[in-house]
Amino acid sequence: MLLNGLSHALAASGFHLSVLLGSVLMLARRWPPGLRLPLAATALLLFLCLAGAQPSVVRAVLMAAMALLIREAGHHSRPVGVLLLTLSGMLLLRPAWALSIGFQLSAAATAGLILTAPRLEKAVQAWLPDRCQGLAAALSIPVAALLRTLPLQLLHFGAMPLYALVANLLVAPLLAPLTLLAMLSALLVLVGPTAVLPLLLWPVHQLAGLVITMASWISHWPGAQLLTGRPQVWVVALLVLGLLPWLLGAGPCRRCWSLIPLATALLVYGLVQLGDGLVTVERFDRHWLLARHRGRAALVSTHGDARSCRMTKKLAAVHGHARLDWVLFLDPVATDVLACWQALAHRVEAPQQGQAPIAIGQMLRSDGLSVQRLQSRSGALVMRVGHQRWQLVPSPQALWALQQRQRSEPRQMITGTWLGFKPSAPQRRWLLKHGAGARFVGL
Repeated sequence: MLLNGLSHALAASGFHLSVLLGSVLMLARRWPPGLRLPLAATALLLFLCLAGAQPSVVRAVLMAAMALLIREAGHHSRPVGVLLLTLSGMLLLRPAWALSIGFQLSAAATAGLILTAPRLEKAVQAWLPDRCQGLAAALSIPVAALLRTLPLQLLHFGAMPLYALVANLLVAPLLAPLTLLAMLSALLVLVGPTAVLPLLLWPVHQLAGLVITMASWISHWPGAQLLTGRPQVWVVALLVLGLLPWLLGAGPCRRCWSLIPLATALLVYGLVQLGDGLVTVERFDRHWLLARHRGRAALVSTHGDARSCRMTKKLAAVHGHARLDWVLFLDPVATDVLACWQALAHRVEAPQQGQAPIAIGQMLRSDGLSVQRLQSRSGALVMRVGHQRWQLVPSPQALWALQQRQRSEPRQMITGTWLGFKPSAPQRRWLLKHGAGARFVGL
């Protein structure tokens, strides 16, 4: 997630192209336009070939080409108009790019650099001493990109980097020489003499290693990632509506009114995060049940292998949980990646020597979250999530036992039923007719 804080600098896009094109134009500044334009076009084409035709690269190349043509014609370009024309043309040719995360982040970050960074730079310059005026741009550029991409980061990743500004300030001096040396090395591999290639690769290796070391170091700082969970689209839309007047430099009155959608988005999102509920996932014939109560969570998994642990990590991060209260495996086979699970939860209950993870009548619990195996259900479990009471049926055998005992036992108050398997058509009909609770998960 730290890389999202450095995305405008580390992604193959406008920053790298501006370094390359700026260097080429500086070398050819005394050349006539008839030679300077073909050289710049060659640099753009080379960058496109080396970086690949991904949306962020195509956007950067098209914007640079239009701005260069306008400049060479003796006119002044309007960055906002160039950006809008470029994005419109790209979506007309490839409408599917609108769903690309790379396209969305690239467009938002570029808009931030064009619209927000100049005003932010002036504001920073006002309180910086004269000797530190050069820091204004270094501070305003990453902050503008981060603010513009923040809604997208929350929507797609459910997290945000807390040390993005520090990371950018530390890495920025290394990026320009690293970009130029890497581009020159790539060009020599294609067309140039390879005898001097080792001389260029050594500084590239050292600079890249230093950037990676810094990024890894900062990512291990306390609270480097703030897991917020993925909010709903309409909540993000309210957040954008509230941020726009501040990012566009609107007057005090509009800024005041913008606090209403901002407060609404934060209130609704807080209520969702602190509420009770279940989240279920089914992939690769594996099932996960995430129980959430007042900002904490616990998990039940039908399998305990490495793939299940990786999926659990993603599931917890998406919903804003850095650590789970407890994890319960329903897999009769003991896991061989227990350390992976222990890194995700405070307590892990797994099968041992063929024994069930929790015995009959035993309860696994934390504040507001509990699960218990009942003798009368023969394999079925009952989970409490706040005031909700869910019946967990992890296997067809547990469902068969539930069917056999359905007549002899009084029906208890159940919120709903979760299945840890795909039921057959007869099982589905029986559950809909006789199953306890008004809600079913896994049908």
